[in-house]
Amino acid sequence: MWFSEKALVFVDTRSAALAVYREGLSGPRLLRFASQRFGSRAKPAALFSDVLADSRDAVLSLARDLKAPMRDATLLLPIGASFPSVVDVSGLRKAQGPDLDEEALVRFRLAPLLPFPISQAEVRAEAARSVPGGAVLAQAILKSTIEEGEKVMGALGFDRVQVTSALSAALRGLDPRPLVVDLVFGDSACAIAVRDARGAIGAIHLRLLVEGDDRGARSIDEAQRSAPESREIRVLGEDVANLRAPLETLVRPGFNGTPGPGAADPRQFPFLAVFHQGGGR
Repeated sequence: MWFSEKALVFVDTRSAALAVYREGLSGPRLLRFASQRFGSRAKPAALFSDVLADSRDAVLSLARDLKAPMRDATLLLPIGASFPSVVDVSGLRKAQGPDLDEEALVRFRLAPLLPFPISQAEVRAEAARSVPGGAVLAQAILKSTIEEGEKVMGALGFDRVQVTSALSAALRGLDPRPLVVDLVFGDSACAIAVRDARGAIGAIHLRLLVEGDDRGARSIDEAQRSAPESREIRVLGEDVANLRAPLETLVRPGFNGTPGPGAADPRQFPFLAVFHQGGGR
């Protein structure tokens, strides 16, 4: 029924996307999807509030065309808006004290890694099949970014909005292949996730994408340096379509086959990966 549908809204500096889905026993099922370019006036390093302001017309158009439900929608933050790290909670608890709770341990681990005071961040941690046992995928997000997202979405007519990370959806949807590096592109940053022999993510970090750089080549080089023993590099994001030889000999996309006409391609919009793997953890 229509009232069980929900919407995912994603914006970056160059485009907006909207997915309407329904939760099922096997995970979320994609019902309708569309994207629209809007050509942000913001620079790659601009505040996310500027990107949101530029995307308003595109999001409204997508919501109207797709008949998106306006309640309980989720706004997905682009790659680079959250600062990720794999945190070994069980190891920290042994070192710092068994009585410390998970949130305190995660904040302790993330604090020295952030470009802003941890007091300004909301820290979220999730256990997932992508990370080893005893560890969590932690992400620090500026509280002001979350508040601005909720404010703009509310002004567009969305009610009871949740704000989360597109990176979380992408990593949840990727199957845990051994000795793989996942390279997830956004417009202004990419995430590099290194998997071990079991397929679990042992390390993850961000790389800023500089305007004018060969984004693909430099990111591939860094991925190879991060994991010289890796067997495969999976690339998700709009830049996957722009990679040219000899990079094509090094990269196998995270999903096999070519999407049919009108199909949503998770290689272009990484958060769509969650639908192709049932969204399971």
